[in-house]
Amino acid sequence: MLDLLRAWDLAQEDLLIFAPEDPLASAVEKLLARMEAGGGTPCGIVQDANGRFLGTLSTHRALRAIGQAIQTVGAFEASPQVDTDRAVHAVCRMVGGHTVADHMYTKSLQVPPSMPLHEILRRFADSMGHFAVVVEAGKALGLLELDDIFKTFAQEMLSDKPTPI
Repeated sequence: MLDLLRAWDLAQEDLLIFAPEDPLASAVEKLLARMEAGGGTPCGIVQDANGRFLGTLSTHRALRAIGQAIQTVGAFEASPQVDTDRAVHAVCRMVGGHTVADHMYTKSLQVPPSMPLHEILRRFADSMGHFAVVVEAGKALGLLELDDIFKTFAQEMLSDKPTPI
């Protein structure tokens, strides 16, 4: 049964969509709402006006942008007289004015919808990534997390019924 599973069978279809020109603060707000709702992956798809896949923006990338800005200004290394909270807030607001294009990841693992599970697993192992974008004809159709693959194999491992051979 596992040999019949393809990328499309496991992909999440409820995608967060961002445009490259979207403010980072707007994207962060959507990522946060997704996390708080507990549904879907904390990653969004960046596409152009024609729906062509350009990259991804994850919570990791957004936090990295904030962290780099905080390090650059040295907000936590300042003297005790400096109001650190206010300095960090100002830096976060400044980074929020950046665009999604400034911080999106353009080298995301891409897989076709028809790719078999064993090949997806190999690609994840080779890339050391945590998610793959299911892409066909330049358009993102879904998102596949490493957790989705793990869940599939874990359920098989813990199942009382073996998959028919």
